[in-house]
Amino acid sequence: MLPPRSLDERTAEAASGSLASVLTLLGFGLLVLAGFVVFLLLPGWVEDDPVGTVAAEPPARTERGRAAAAVAVEEPVAATVERELRPLQSAPLAADSRDTIAGVVEKKPRPQPAEDPFAVAMSTGLGALDRGDFTTAQEAFREANRLQPESSLVKDALARTATGLRQTAILDLRQRAGAHAEREEWVRAGVLYADVLTLDGTVAFAVSGRRLALWRAELSVRIEGYLGRPDRLSSENVLAEATTTLREAEEVEQPGPRLESQSRRLAQLVSAYSTPMRARLRSDNETAVVVYRVGQLGTFESRELELRPGRYVVVGSRAGYRDVRLTLTVEPGVEPPPLVIRCEEEI
Repeated sequence: MLPPRSLDERTAEAASGSLASVLTLLGFGLLVLAGFVVFLLLPGWVEDDPVGTVAAEPPARTERGRAAAAVAVEEPVAATVERELRPLQSAPLAADSRDTIAGVVEKKPRPQPAEDPFAVAMSTGLGALDRGDFTTAQEAFREANRLQPESSLVKDALARTATGLRQTAILDLRQRAGAHAEREEWVRAGVLYADVLTLDGTVAFAVSGRRLALWRAELSVRIEGYLGRPDRLSSENVLAEATTTLREAEEVEQPGPRLESQSRRLAQLVSAYSTPMRARLRSDNETAVVVYRVGQLGTFESRELELRPGRYVVVGSRAGYRDVRLTLTVEPGVEPPPLVIRCEEEI
């Protein structure tokens, strides 16, 4: 059994216990204060030291230590944070904050304004006009004119387009007419040259081309008329006209294969119908003979004539007898057989 302690010993022991409690509370308070200071100053240190030179807070060594620290710090820190942030909720943004927000807003894609239909139509038309695509240009300018009918710019663009279209059409007609002329299709060529003059009556090549086409077409028709009916050349008048036509065809500087062929065949016909052939007539010395387009031959027993190719009417007459009427055909280059003219049927 321990001896009883004296009053002084008990007093000293109580004082020592009280001091220890005070020191413990003081240490715990300092720990809480240090945690609070770290909580407030840590964000600033991180911003001032972006490369991470500030040492991280060492983790609690045990689960019990971390739980104790959380219980000790949670309520004072939360209250302090709420108290510190309340004035900032209604405070205006700082200048650097406004600049930062504006920068973010500016980085967002801004909606593009809708394109002006008139500008689009004019741009399309001018581009097509530069390329020589007058059809597309005209469509675009007509759309622009619908949008702005009073625009002088549109009227000028439409006039330029009309000029381009007219020149393109004239060039196309000229090429087509020239192709028909090379093939000696003069009627078609003349029609196309006339179409050019409808677009512009002052175009020189169309004026001269149409005149040439009409003349060549008419010359071809005349020659074909002689070639189709060569017997007409037995007439002196028709033969003279054919000879003139032949001379006209032979004077063409660039006749072409077709006209050359026509001229060659017509020349053969003119020569053949210009060359007389011998024709022999026989009678009875009692029948008077008349050859139309030649004359009266009277009575004879045998007669030879030089006749150009053609058809001749021969009439024989005798008193008391019925007249006879015969046809003498003289072919080019062929001597006809003798023709007998006698009136043998009494009346």
